[in-house]
Amino acid sequence: MLTRRKFLISTTKVIGGLAASQIFPGCFQKIDSGKKLFSFVQINDTHLVLPGNKGYPKVEEKLRSVISTINSEENFALPDFVLFAGDIIEGKRLNLLQPECEFAKSILDQLKCPYYTVIGNHETLNTEGNPRFLNAYIRTFGEDKVHYSFIYKGIHFILFDNSNGLGSSKDVTVLRNKWLKEALASNSNPKIIICHIPLVSYREEDKLSNSFGYWSYKLQGDNTLDIIQGFSDKIIAVLNGHVHLTGLIKTNNSLWGSSANDIYHISPSGLASYPCHYAHYTVSENNIQVKMIQVKKELVTPESNIHGKYYHKIDYIDQDHLSPETYVCGNYNERNFSIPLIKKPELH
Repeated sequence: MLTRRKFLISTTKVIGGLAASQIFPGCFQKIDSGKKLFSFVQINDTHLVLPGNKGYPKVEEKLRSVISTINSEENFALPDFVLFAGDIIEGKRLNLLQPECEFAKSILDQLKCPYYTVIGNHETLNTEGNPRFLNAYIRTFGEDKVHYSFIYKGIHFILFDNSNGLGSSKDVTVLRNKWLKEALASNSNPKIIICHIPLVSYREEDKLSNSFGYWSYKLQGDNTLDIIQGFSDKIIAVLNGHVHLTGLIKTNNSLWGSSANDIYHISPSGLASYPCHYAHYTVSENNIQVKMIQVKKELVTPESNIHGKYYHKIDYIDQDHLSPETYVCGNYNERNFSIPLIKKPELH
């Protein structure tokens, strides 16, 4: 019997990672999205450095180009807002945090729509909750932009800091998770969560821990994921960055099709590293359409691929990503997909 996994792997081998819906477009029923409610963009891992300083290639050019593309509505209508999911700056030293944050804000402020920021490990030098390292971000983006939430057209967006993957101490983790529980329980609205470090592994764990090179390829050592799973009837998606590859993982999912308790974990690669993806989300009555968008061709930097031969002596693959390209870019159905809105937002 051909299992679902074997079917997907066999079709991937034939066409180099394209989803079955591309080969057999009639085999999946097209579902009406219903009335469009709003759209938003996710950008992460820009790793900005001050002009003249060394960092990932073309980071300032990429961010300025993406902002210009958004403002000019080149690929889509002006979104309602942009989410910056951490590692906005490179931040290698304490004395660089303040000037890099200020430089980043001067660029982000050019957006013609509102934006919301999340703290990444590079904003705090991996010291979550420590005022000495957090103050530069707070002074620049606001004290109210550490753990916070807002409701937009019926969907509750929850943004929190998990920037070193464990917390600088047990107290930091306890306080963070206490805040998260209270935010999740505060209303019955469907929710989208944004935090920098993933709660799940976007590739086979033994492969990703090696190709990423750090233990923080997913959140370790606390029960944040368990808390979120406990509210799975309310949560639509968890949006991340950090691992510099594009991926989609569903938790609480049934083997075939969608479950009412599916949580979609979504990670664009970010702008600094190849494949230089950001994400566009169109929220409608019946689903959320998600599309990964690559920066302009002249700004794509293959040499910034941290998961391949540029950084390692080998390229990486896993059982669901059968080429080095799909390992970092994701398969087609990780770059273009729809989230069914079983948890309906209220129309207002």
